[in-house]
Amino acid sequence: MNRIVFVGLLALSVLAVSPAGAQISIVDVDVSSELGLGGNPTFSKWNVVDGNPDTFWMSDGYGYVDGGDWIDRHDDNAPYIAFYFDGLYAIDRIDITNCQAEDGGRGIRSLNILISLTGNDDDWVSLSDDPHTLVKGINEMWTEQKGTWWEAWGPQTIEFEIPVEARAVKFDILSTQYNYIFGVSPIEGWVNASLAALTDVTFSGTPVPEPVTMSLLALGGLALLRRHSR
Repeated sequence: MNRIVFVGLLALSVLAVSPAGAQISIVDVDVSSELGLGGNPTFSKWNVVDGNPDTFWMSDGYGYVDGGDWIDRHDDNAPYIAFYFDGLYAIDRIDITNCQAEDGGRGIRSLNILISLTGNDDDWVSLSDDPHTLVKGINEMWTEQKGTWWEAWGPQTIEFEIPVEARAVKFDILSTQYNYIFGVSPIEGWVNASLAALTDVTFSGTPVPEPVTMSLLALGGLALLRRHSR
């Protein structure tokens, strides 16, 4: 009996110490492509979750550039990046730092945000009928040189009045700050404009109790009631 009480109290204490709005642990990242055929650490997908404002992920882009003796081809015309958590969370905030390299035009302009309750790739659901828009990002030095219209240094915040439950979040990228619109803009001569880049993303929220945890709480509660009744 005492063992059941202890297990129930332990489960309750785990929920009690989980701080509201804490940063969510990201255990995996998936992308449509990485510039450099998936092996270039300079533009790795993991740069988006390393907390370093000087690194960024960049997609392979789309279209081709005819350089005379060679043709540089790029095939990613539907870029995305997806983040997978270590459990189910009620997300109340997303902080997105757009590309802060000198060429901020490769940053994201518009994107659809999708969520998955299972973490599988077959149940993505869009949070809104309308795309979310980001402003151009640029590094601090260039902000001082160019003036206040480059005002996106640092994260741009999306807050949810009602927290959104998810095990994974996906960004479907629709356009870049160069106003390259994927699936619409021409192929020829647009490779640089179609390189979608992102510096950093963090999610904040609270863990959602899993069925096993709730069962432990229920068992612990029943054991406490039973002991009290004696």
